[in-house]
Amino acid sequence: MFSCKICGYSGRNRIHSVREMMYGTRESFEYIECGYCGCIQISTIPDDISRHYPPDYYSFSEPYRFREKREKFIASQIAKYNLNELNPIGWWYARKYSAEMYPHFHRIPAWLKGNKLRLRKKSRVLDVGCGNGALLYEMRELLDLNVVTGLDPFIESDVRYENGVKVIKAKLSDINDQFDSIMLHHSLEHMPDQEGVLRRLRMLLRPKGSILIRIPICSSFAWKNYGVHWAQLDAPRHFFLHSIASFHILTEQAGFKIRDIIYDSSDFQFWASEQYKLGISLRADNSYGINPENSIFTKGQIDDFARMAEELNDRGDGDQAGFFLEAV
Repeated sequence: MFSCKICGYSGRNRIHSVREMMYGTRESFEYIECGYCGCIQISTIPDDISRHYPPDYYSFSEPYRFREKREKFIASQIAKYNLNELNPIGWWYARKYSAEMYPHFHRIPAWLKGNKLRLRKKSRVLDVGCGNGALLYEMRELLDLNVVTGLDPFIESDVRYENGVKVIKAKLSDINDQFDSIMLHHSLEHMPDQEGVLRRLRMLLRPKGSILIRIPICSSFAWKNYGVHWAQLDAPRHFFLHSIASFHILTEQAGFKIRDIIYDSSDFQFWASEQYKLGISLRADNSYGINPENSIFTKGQIDDFARMAEELNDRGDGDQAGFFLEAV
């Protein structure tokens, strides 16, 4: 009998058959939806899971590099303003150079705004499951962070960037340093021992440190609307798809409290899931993510998807969220 690995419930659970649709192999994998906490989890992790992370997997992309010092300076000032709103130069630049005309000047995501991660220049930052460390590279460039480290067991070898960022080919259990800020950007769902990971993070966190975990959320409109075609299921790479309830249970068991939640879902939940319903994989030649001009969507439809995503985020129903944790 199946018991939920998050809450232990073994009563009435739902079984779903989910196809691999990132690369379009269409292999079927069994997922079980807990009847109590709502967490969706893969029934059996494939023995050959590494073959589902080929070299062109999206998290292995290269970081954006600014073309000139002036461009980097403007982007850095805007980023620092968005971080804490205490930078008048950044305030001025943010209004002079709009995000529509100069997107690379505004490369600061929603989870960084307001500095809920409590970053300081001297913070020791760790990113777990960071791929090649593209995000860390850009954070170092924009925010002048001193110590920035990433780890990922699936990269070919260690990576060291010219700006001081280092990415280690390692597992979380191999790390023994302590950090002020720890981030997991869509990596926790790839890990089989959910509570064990969080307990390990607690050991690595300095006193008064903060953790950000960004994950897909199954207690969302996208799962209710698309079911097994919901793109963020991402079988078989995603082992756990949490509901808000199941993530509360998990964090409490591991000795954390959730200090804040932001919803940062995007139009991806719509166009990718609509493609999957029609049998169009994420990497297909006519996928919107590969060739927008050759996709099934008009610009108006994509604009509508983006607007709908913003509305879902505003009402706490987006299909992904960032959780800011602190130890109790």
